[in-house]
Amino acid sequence: MFKGFELTLSESDFLANSGRYSALLRKRQEKIVDTFNEVLLSDGKIDADKIIEEWFPSGQYHVFISHSHKDLELAEQLANWLYEKFKLTSFLDSHVWGYANNLLKDLNEKYARHGEETYAYEPAISNAAHVYLMLSTALAEAIDKSECLFFINTENALENMQIKGSQEESRTASPWIMHELKTSAMIRRRYSSDREESLLESAGLESLEKSASFSFSVPTEHLLKLDKSNLSKWVEDCGVEYDTGSLSQWIQCIRNEKKEFDALDVLYTFSMIDEDR
Repeated sequence: MFKGFELTLSESDFLANSGRYSALLRKRQEKIVDTFNEVLLSDGKIDADKIIEEWFPSGQYHVFISHSHKDLELAEQLANWLYEKFKLTSFLDSHVWGYANNLLKDLNEKYARHGEETYAYEPAISNAAHVYLMLSTALAEAIDKSECLFFINTENALENMQIKGSQEESRTASPWIMHELKTSAMIRRRYSSDREESLLESAGLESLEKSASFSFSVPTEHLLKLDKSNLSKWVEDCGVEYDTGSLSQWIQCIRNEKKEFDALDVLYTFSMIDEDR
């Protein structure tokens, strides 16, 4: 990961799109294995590497989008907008949450069933520990492989709390948002390995049933601030929206468009200028 951004958006109307990227994500979801026969070793043990590879595929993405599960629609709108404006692919953390729950349910059905309606405590807890450790590893790997992170900061994700004897600070009830933001604060800073070599040289599981409530402090100081006006400037600076009359002008505009990593470079440049002001 090279840069992180804290995006503040109150609504998704600005992110108008045709939903093409959501269609691509759905196709990828269909490839996730849903039977244990494909992840069992010859001795009957579960192949954890195979589960991480098949159930929590990270792949290579331009952007990692961190968000509250209550903001899933907003996150998907952003992913579609990024793809249609700049050809940027996004990893939506919420798209692996469901897989973790499905995997845990299947594990408990096979290894922790105790009667018709309950699971045995110890094997169920052991299964949860293994699944959540694999999930957190997969999320950390996805953040590391992505070139930048967009954290969608809404009242669903963070709230400012006055802790007794200390100053007001941002907190979240989601352990997965906490994990993702703390990982992004500590992880190595580097460009994506998908960039051209010459350019390199120059340049959450919140859907679980409610139990105890927790509050986690989260770091956001390393994230550059973005809002609707910044996104509008990004579109303008990349030249991806234009209204021309002649074919020659239209062709010239197409040639001048900034897409993929070029679009990210434009974002890095003006966001850092704004931060210095």
